[in-house]
Amino acid sequence: VILCAAAITSRLVGVSSDAQKELLHRITAAASAPNAKTTDSIETPPVVAPASIDEFLDQERELGAAYLLCRLAVADPESADLTEVAKDYLAIHLSPEEADRLGRRLPPTQSTQIRDALHRFGWGAYLRRLATPIPTSTPGALTT
Repeated sequence: VILCAAAITSRLVGVSSDAQKELLHRITAAASAPNAKTTDSIETPPVVAPASIDEFLDQERELGAAYLLCRLAVADPESADLTEVAKDYLAIHLSPEEADRLGRRLPPTQSTQIRDALHRFGWGAYLRRLATPIPTSTPGALTT
C-alpha cells in the first residue's frame, strides 16, 4: 500500500479533517489485517483441472498469467524454453518445475483466447510489452 503523505496530511477543500483521519485509520487497519487464506495462496497448486483459460487464470493467478505471457512472447511456445523467456525477455522468475506444471494444466487454447483472457483479468499493460513474438531459434533474440 502506497500512501501520498501530501494528500493525506494536507487540507482538502470540502473534506473535514475528521473524515481524513477516519479514512487513514481505515486504510492502515485494512492494510495491517491478514486477509489471505492458505487455500488462496498462489503457492498451493489447485487440484481441479481447469476447463477454460478463465478457470486457468482463476486457479493459477499471477503465476498462470506470467506463464501465459511467456507463451505469447515467443513464436513457438512448444519448442521454446519458457523459463529463459521469462527471465530474459519479461524479467520474471519462472522455475522449470512450475513451467512444466502449468503447461500440463493449460487447457487447449489459441493465442487470441489467451490475449482476451489476460485483458479480462487485468493484464493488458503487460500485453502491450509483447509487440511481436520473439523468434526462439535466433541466438541473442531474448535481449531487449
